[in-house]
Amino acid sequence: MYNAEIGILEGRLAAREIANLLQLSEQIKQSGSKRLGTTISIWEVMFSDLNYFCTEGSARTLSNLINFVAPPKSLSLEKFWVVESSYENVDASKLPFLPHFDVKRTTKIMVYLSDVDTNDGPMFIAKNVSPTQFEKRRCGVTLKGQNVVTNTNLTFEPLIGPAGHFHVFDTNIPHFAGRPGQGGSRTVLRLDFVHPHQ
Repeated sequence: MYNAEIGILEGRLAAREIANLLQLSEQIKQSGSKRLGTTISIWEVMFSDLNYFCTEGSARTLSNLINFVAPPKSLSLEKFWVVESSYENVDASKLPFLPHFDVKRTTKIMVYLSDVDTNDGPMFIAKNVSPTQFEKRRCGVTLKGQNVVTNTNLTFEPLIGPAGHFHVFDTNIPHFAGRPGQGGSRTVLRLDFVHPHQ
């Protein structure tokens, strides 16, 4: 179960659940709602519209995942994303490839739909801080880029794992997307739970 004070959790889905989410991600990608203005491939769906894409199996898988994580009741599930990155489609000099915290505080569930090792551009997260450490600074952010973190005391660890591995984290914890190496790629399904008063 997710502990909001620690802000990090990981787990693993079964093969049938992975298949359900792969099917859901393909349906979302075929909808044509790809996000513009970014170097990585992102398809974004508001949670209120997700029923349009869900089958009985994928709806059950999502429900089981959310119930397993048990995010605090104060959080509201807002968006659902499919994100694909590869060596060819990233610009490592820009967000989200720079260490940062999110301006809009969320708790994210990120499910790897492909095997992700260090060459596939895993997420990196600072493991030596708590979610509260950057809250005051986050509240003072007024311009894009002010959320980039240059603190050299942070220790970032890659979140690697096979398809079906999932990570849950509070975006107040500094994190960044790794750049895939040549031949590397990453497909992620992401759920965003927004914190109150955002």
